[in-house]
Order: sequence, then C-alpha cells, then structure tokens
Amino acid sequence: MIVHVATANAMKVEATKKAFAKFFRDVKVRGVDVRSAVSEQPISFGEIVRGARERARAAFARCDYSVGIEAGIFRVAAVAPRPFQITLACVFDGEREALGAGPFYEVPPGLVREIVKSDTGSVARVTRGKVTRGQVTRDAVLMALAPFVSSSLYA
Repeated sequence: MIVHVATANAMKVEATKKAFAKFFRDVKVRGVDVRSAVSEQPISFGEIVRGARERARAAFARCDYSVGIEAGIFRVAAVAPRPFQITLACVFDGEREALGAGPFYEVPPGLVREIVKSDTGSVARVTRGKVTRGQVTRDAVLMALAPFVSSSLYA
C-alpha cells in the first residue's frame, strides 16, 4: 500500500506511518510537497478543516491513500474564553474522505502569539513533555482512518 502525506515534515510522515501500521501491513508512506490555500497557522476551525482537505486531495496521485494534516487554533466563545489548539487529519482514497482529530486543548494566553507565529510543540509545553506533536498527529490520522477500516459501521 502506498500513502502520500501532504508535507515534507518528517514528524508528520512518521506519525502517519505509525497510524497506518496499526491497521495495514507493508505500508509505504511518502511525504509530498503541496501548496495549501490556508495560512501557515490557521486561526479558525473552518480554515483548519479546509487546509487538511485541500492538502489530502492535492497529494493524491498514484497512491492508495493520501493524508492532509493541519494544525491551528480556534475559538468557541460559548465554551471557553481561551482559544483551543487542534491537529486535524483528512484521509482521502480518491473517492471518499474522512476527518479525524487528535486531542485538543485550551491554549494558555502566553502561548497564543507563539502558536500563531509557528507552533513548535505547544502540546509538549502544556503537558510538560508527556504528550508530543507526533503523538497528537498520529492520533488524528488514526481517527481519520476509522471510516475506512470500519466501513460497515459508517454505511
């Protein structure tokens, strides 16, 4: 099986390998450089979803699955005064797509500017190293795979 990940980022490629290896044998995962129409650090849930979808579709060529991964911050004013950070994945098989997310969390006020500039691992900072970006990214891809590996439940 061949999987393309819409990134040159080694952490995202490795996280995708780990996720697919939970369900499939003999998986080859390759990073593919694609462009996205969203900002480098999305600041709304809609922009995060759009980025993951566009990246997954742009990476689909001569493969079984493609994966788009987008992380960003978003606000839900009715829920919390602080914004949330989330990593979202879209898995695409040429016809169907599915979305999944890793854990999301409230962003401390002092980290908001840092995340908007370029998130270098805020999840590790807020969990004192107990959770990494790679783990969160792997979990997002795992959850996006659910409709493909349990398709009878999603029929």
